[in-house]
Amino acid sequence: MVFHKKKQKNVDEGNDYADKHGDYWIYIAKKADTKLHLAHSTGKRVQKTADKLMKIVKKRCEMPIDNEKVTFTSV
Repeated sequence: MVFHKKKQKNVDEGNDYADKHGDYWIYIAKKADTKLHLAHSTGKRVQKTADKLMKIVKKRCEMPIDNEKVTFTSV
């Protein structure tokens, strides 16, 4: 198994799941003004996981009208 230095330092190589550690992300969508949790998606940090979140948000929320603005950020 190949580990990144940072990962190698923090993961016990004897762990059967060591190659999976650090490869899981939680994507969260929340309404900025109310902090309402709209949806979440978990998985690798890839476009497919982000698309999954956006699909859930689109299903649960109304599309903005012309005068409204939607902003997506990543931190």
